[in-house]
Amino acid sequence: MRKLLLISVPVLLLASCAQVISPGGGPKDITPPVVVRYLPDSAATNFTGKKIDIRFNEYVRLTDLNNQLIISPPLKNMPDVEVKKKDVVITFDDTLLPNTTYTISFGKAIADITEGNVLDNFRYVFSTGPYIDSLEIKGKVINASTLDGEKGIYVMLYQQTDDSVPMKQRPYYFTKTKEDGSFLFTNLRSGKYKVFALDDKNSNYLFDNSEERVAFADAPIDLHANIDSLKLKLFHEEPSSQKRLRAAQVCPGRVTFMYAFPVADPVITFLPALNSGMVPYAEKSRNGDSLDVWFSNVTSDSLIFRITDGKTLVDSVMLPLTRPGVKSSHVRAGSVDARKLQLSANIAAGQRLDYAKPLTVTTNNPIVKWDTSGIILVRGKDTLSTALKFSGDSVPKQVSAGPIHPGGSMRTFVFTNTMEEDSTYLLFIKPGAMTDCFGQKNDTLKMVFRVQSQDAYGNLHVKLTDLPAEHYIIQVLSDKGEVVRQSKVTGDDLHFDLLSPGNYRLKLIDDENNNGKWDPGNYLLHRQPERVIFYKNSVRLRAGWDMDVEWIFK
Repeated sequence: MRKLLLISVPVLLLASCAQVISPGGGPKDITPPVVVRYLPDSAATNFTGKKIDIRFNEYVRLTDLNNQLIISPPLKNMPDVEVKKKDVVITFDDTLLPNTTYTISFGKAIADITEGNVLDNFRYVFSTGPYIDSLEIKGKVINASTLDGEKGIYVMLYQQTDDSVPMKQRPYYFTKTKEDGSFLFTNLRSGKYKVFALDDKNSNYLFDNSEERVAFADAPIDLHANIDSLKLKLFHEEPSSQKRLRAAQVCPGRVTFMYAFPVADPVITFLPALNSGMVPYAEKSRNGDSLDVWFSNVTSDSLIFRITDGKTLVDSVMLPLTRPGVKSSHVRAGSVDARKLQLSANIAAGQRLDYAKPLTVTTNNPIVKWDTSGIILVRGKDTLSTALKFSGDSVPKQVSAGPIHPGGSMRTFVFTNTMEEDSTYLLFIKPGAMTDCFGQKNDTLKMVFRVQSQDAYGNLHVKLTDLPAEHYIIQVLSDKGEVVRQSKVTGDDLHFDLLSPGNYRLKLIDDENNNGKWDPGNYLLHRQPERVIFYKNSVRLRAGWDMDVEWIFK
């Protein structure tokens, strides 16, 4: 027995060690799974079963199946898809349509278990009829404003061609765009189809959400041969009618309204009428789509705000109001009190002020009183005579408790002093120099900055050659796509001076309705978004250089 025990111990140890030591060497597996058997065969015809079994050469897993799996034509109920070791098994609940070719696309859902190698864009095709449909459509969905490809967009084909179909019915065929916006339909039946693309926010295959972007072909396509260059321009429709997007009290004494469209000449009436201690101040945003109202004091628990634009009633809403100092309006520790008077300049200390822009100071609340002697601007050793103006229409005034007309900003001071290039300035605003509508006074603002010299900029000259006589807008875009300059095209030569060095793109907007801005399309009105054109190359602008660009149109 002792001999047996002595012999058995090392044997057990060797067996234990053999379980934890993995074999070394050999190349890493970088090959995706390979199909070794279909049941029934791929491209099978006269399919009548309820189950499909696809076997691979190794153990597989399914990932992100909800987003990757696409079955076209779509089924009312998605089939059950599961992994059984090396097999992917698809079991149908729905009754399949007769004489129909089905395509099951797995996208990037199938990968091996060991290394996660993805079998990209794997498809299985079968038909419930005697043949497999074989027509194809290739195309691309692009952003109508930037012309960049849009990924993850559903492209849909309908056999019915009336306008309401995308809003009421699921498509007969659909696919999803890749990273670059490209899409591919395969195994299509010949016939006439309506083409519609949808950024489907709620994943129901219906255009029923105002936040969903869309694209559409101008007319149904008659598919009898392969199509390889279908381009769709994706856009977000403007609301068909004015509507309120937001109405809220952002802090005690300040209420904000946001609307889908600009309000040209707003008038605000309060119900019940304000008492003498609740003086209102109102401001309209630069583009007119938002309104802000401040009250010097809050003495009502709620108010009805009635907003009109000319003779049109825009809005009527009752909002609860919080009085300053009550428990519910306390500011959490570490957060900024939105009611407290705050000052900020358009330049940070130590930075260089853009020579082409004036110095401005913006506050969060309307300023009703200020002491110019407490606002000091110094160049070198010289104290300058400070010249200030509001960026809005006029100096704010206390108004009656009746209807009020929101005007321009009462919160932005513009220094009209001529700033000398490559000079150092000190801005000093003494504490208490400004008083806001709540009676609050400012803290100290002190900063040193330098004005950029003109030779730090470049100048861009654009010559437009053979441009058709239409209405156009030209934009100079930064390398991040931001609009740096914009101008209506009124001639062949355009100049953009004092641009910071960097890479720029030139964009031309075909302003069909001559309203001075780019307009998206409208599906039900059969209106495509306004056309945009980009200059083929980026423009690199250097400091102290004049760059000439000839943009030729043919």
